[in-house]
Amino acid sequence: MSWRVFGTFSADVFTGFMGTFSVTGSSRGIVPHGYQGDASSYSEWFTYTSDMEDSASFGPSSSSVNQPIQREQAGGERGARAHEHARISAEVETITNACENLEAAMVRKAHILLHERGVTLEDPEDVKRALQLALHDDWEHDIDDRERHFTMLRRDFGTTRYERWNPFIDELRGLGNHQVNARHYVD
Repeated sequence: MSWRVFGTFSADVFTGFMGTFSVTGSSRGIVPHGYQGDASSYSEWFTYTSDMEDSASFGPSSSSVNQPIQREQAGGERGARAHEHARISAEVETITNACENLEAAMVRKAHILLHERGVTLEDPEDVKRALQLALHDDWEHDIDDRERHFTMLRRDFGTTRYERWNPFIDELRGLGNHQVNARHYVD
């Protein structure tokens, strides 16, 4: 490696550095110039390691001195991303659970409304199945708006404002519940 590549300033800095520190041959430690003890016992200064030798052959742009910092930063960034992912996943799960609870409340209300209209189903699970089919597209709402949307669906369920009631009746009929028909529609 030629020192001319670095210019006069770098050579001066290197000379100043070497004037302050000595590199020992046996332990490969860097200690202050004039230090009389064993270089391996001098812990205030960093140790010249073999990975520094390996990277030195690639030139100044691949210095391993900064790699641990870069790795720590990358680890910190990965940790931050993982933390953010966990936070978002927990938030999505909370919203999904709330929507599932609202859907379950609509199933209970559907049972009551059908009973009030004189409809008895052979399989009570058909109410849940039909409602899930009628609400299929509602689960595709943007996650940030989904809980509010399901809250409004729950509030309007079985009323003229509830636009899913008639498709719900159609789905019940499609599941073989022929006692349910157009007279059960909400206008």
